[in-house]
Amino acid sequence: YQDLGDIQGLADFKGVRRDGPVPVGDRIYRLPYFDPEGRMTIAQWNTAAFGTDYRLPPLEARTETFTWELPGDVATGPLEVTAKVYYSRLVSSVAQHLGVPEEEYAPVEIAAHETMLTVM
Repeated sequence: YQDLGDIQGLADFKGVRRDGPVPVGDRIYRLPYFDPEGRMTIAQWNTAAFGTDYRLPPLEARTETFTWELPGDVATGPLEVTAKVYYSRLVSSVAQHLGVPEEEYAPVEIAAHETMLTVM
């Protein structure tokens, strides 16, 4: 989020990491806002365009497909896989930059599902 530097009057501001410490492969459900220069912004008043709307409406069920490779030495037999959905009120990197208390932006688990697979 580079426009934070413009908004805060910070010269040579390089921006903050857009998604915070999100593990590679995780899905982020949101409606991105873009500033007049085409950069993603959290400043709704500085929005010139919207990106693709990936938000989850309340109570919506959504089927997602994930693929991954198991290590070659994984043991055969049952393998439990857990998927979790988290909600955050504010992107952690932005919250940390602004000095927001962690309890106000920490991800909250709102759903989880476990399934068993058999490795052959």
